[in-house]
Amino acid sequence: MNSCKLSEVKAIILNPYYKAPSWIDDNIERREFVVLDGNSSENDVELFLIELLGYNNINIEQDIKSVMKEVLSEDEIVIAGGILFVGENRNIFPSCCCGLESWNEVLDAAIGKSSPWLGHDPYPCFEYVENNIRIWSDDFKTKQSSEIYFVECDRDILIEKLKLIRNDLIKFSKGPLYKHISKHISTHADPIVQQFEKWFSLNLV
Repeated sequence: MNSCKLSEVKAIILNPYYKAPSWIDDNIERREFVVLDGNSSENDVELFLIELLGYNNINIEQDIKSVMKEVLSEDEIVIAGGILFVGENRNIFPSCCCGLESWNEVLDAAIGKSSPWLGHDPYPCFEYVENNIRIWSDDFKTKQSSEIYFVECDRDILIEKLKLIRNDLIKFSKGPLYKHISKHISTHADPIVQQFEKWFSLNLV
């Protein structure tokens, strides 16, 4: 059985491979995943926007003002991604159909000692062993242990780490995201940040 200690958790989006809108170079280097926090680069923000617009079927053939108007009309969004669990030598990524917009459900699960939805094929899941949480790379109840692995952490420590995801997303929205939108259409920067905080439930105490 392969296991290691959890070192950190990160908010990520996955597979930003959609066509870019007109104000982003479509030849931008694509990456399998992008971390969202206060240290995100402009390239990271552009990949986030590509994923946001593509995944939510926003018409990118419009001018930027019309694109932003359509984005702001969305009360809810979905976006491929979630929580990346970083181990000392192994990582566990969210799987297919997991969305970053539901990140706080992972926190709620850890608090309530349940297993959150982390996607499928594979099916990452939580197991509670005394005071620890094991985050498995796939369903440990049905798969042979030799095929899968887990990262492990004290439950209270994981809860505190997951709470910090909110801070990372706030810093991303008010820093790199705000800066990027301001550069292209300054009148929409504040509304986009406000909508971002609504989409990702960042205004919840």
